[in-house]
Amino acid sequence: MIVSVLPGSSAGAAGLRAGDVITGMEGIMHPTLTDYIRFSSTSKPGETLSISIHRNGLETQVPLPLMSKEEWSKLKTQSSRS
Repeated sequence: MIVSVLPGSSAGAAGLRAGDVITGMEGIMHPTLTDYIRFSSTSKPGETLSISIHRNGLETQVPLPLMSKEEWSKLKTQSSRS
């Protein structure tokens, strides 16, 4: 389950929200953090992962754009200052 979404992040851009449950990723049912790390480390920034989520009783597909490590680091730094 997604606990929070950082504004300006890929998850935020994809419309993911706290409370969403990720049920699939690139055809893998019930993916783990390790699955996400594997996909994101072998993909290029700007590429998208296909994510399945469960929200309010409905299952939906969401394209999740990937950020570069530099973009993510900058976003985390800005967020920690807020």
